[in-house]
Amino acid sequence: MALTDKQKRFCEEYVVDLNATQAAIRAGYSEKGAKVRGADLLTNVNVKSRIAELQKAISDKLDFEAIDVVREVARLAFSDVTSFLENPANEDKQEDDEDNEDNFTHGLALKKLEDLTPDQTRCIAEIRPTQWGIVYKLHSKTDALEKLMKHLGLYDKDNTQKKQDIVIEIKPNDDTD
Repeated sequence: MALTDKQKRFCEEYVVDLNATQAAIRAGYSEKGAKVRGADLLTNVNVKSRIAELQKAISDKLDFEAIDVVREVARLAFSDVTSFLENPANEDKQEDDEDNEDNFTHGLALKKLEDLTPDQTRCIAEIRPTQWGIVYKLHSKTDALEKLMKHLGLYDKDNTQKKQDIVIEIKPNDDTD
């Protein structure tokens, strides 16, 4: 069965922000029933197929695949704040040393931006100067981990975390003297 013009428009609007309610409104459906209509449209086989086609076309045009997105989210999820530090111990540096005043706060030194790897710079959400020097704000690890968990099916449909049995096997040491 072919899609109606409104259904086609819904598909085009849905891939913009993946918000079914707003896509239904922008496609011309009643604002009052947009939430229900949007949800219904997402269950239509032809609509789902058209949305998949549009998403594939976007992916092809941008020259990336789903695995690239998952890999990027994983990069954020498993970033390590200590990898942005010159020397976390930094016990031989003095906080009041004038040469280090802009780079050291509480004995910690941030790496210079040019010394960061591309993977590290991708993890930075914001860079801003303060009276003490430059501050790096990283993307949220918890948001990235939650997205990965949803992608991997570790959440139920109601977005609650699935209970999974975690078994840790402890084997006795085989060293017998």
